Amino acid sequence: MHRDARPCADKNISLEIKNLTVSYGRMKAVRNVSLTLKQGQVIAVLGANGAGKSSLLRAIIGVEPPSEGSIHIDGVDISTRSTPARVAAGIVLVPENRRILIDQTIHENLLLGATARQDVGDFEADADAVYERFPSLRARKDLAAACLSGGEQQMLAIGRALMARPKLLMLDEPSLGLSPIVVNQMFNLLKDLNEQGLSILLVEQNTGKALALAHRAYVMEQGAIAISGKSSEILSDPRLKEAYLGGE
Repeated sequence: MHRDARPCADKNISLEIKNLTVSYGRMKAVRNVSLTLKQGQVIAVLGANGAGKSSLLRAIIGVEPPSEGSIHIDGVDISTRSTPARVAAGIVLVPENRRILIDQTIHENLLLGATARQDVGDFEADADAVYERFPSLRARKDLAAACLSGGEQQMLAIGRALMARPKLLMLDEPSLGLSPIVVNQMFNLLKDLNEQGLSILLVEQNTGKALALAHRAYVMEQGAIAISGKSSEILSDPRLKEAYLGGE
């Protein structure tokens, strides 16, 4: 892993969510959630399937408008800003199931990550920095992304996100469906990125890996925050198991 290969921005970011509610008709997928991420932190959001974790990330990136509450970046309310404006401000989401364009080449997928940037930086140089992290992608950069394994597709999705030079990197279930070896590699990568100053908000089912990486964690249950605190404290909290067994 090359620590000098750093396409992310030099300046990190703070996030504050206040009393956020996301509704789908009568159903409240996220209920009155408040969450704080300080600059340079890794925050884990845990919980069973259906707990509202993905809806929370989609609200932060602007795909799902909140029915109540607010989202602040560095003290500025961005609750009504468009998704492209939030990406331009430095917030990037690696979605669940990666959602790469399998008919496009690996290199074309990477360059798509830079489309929302407002600078005129050298995108090819940034792509080279991503390839330094993921040599297997470089070897096949002109092939369709369909040729990649699940683990390689996840690395491509993360590389695409890094092309946006994020200040806050959000990931939705990044270890889903991956082998233990690839999961270890991915978490080592996230640790490396965080040590270089990148703030990370991680939704993850692998509680052990997530809590080992994160500074703090929030456990969601039926759309609301059931537990929050330092990762070391949450790992030993019996309510963590209850949240998973009692989730939808």
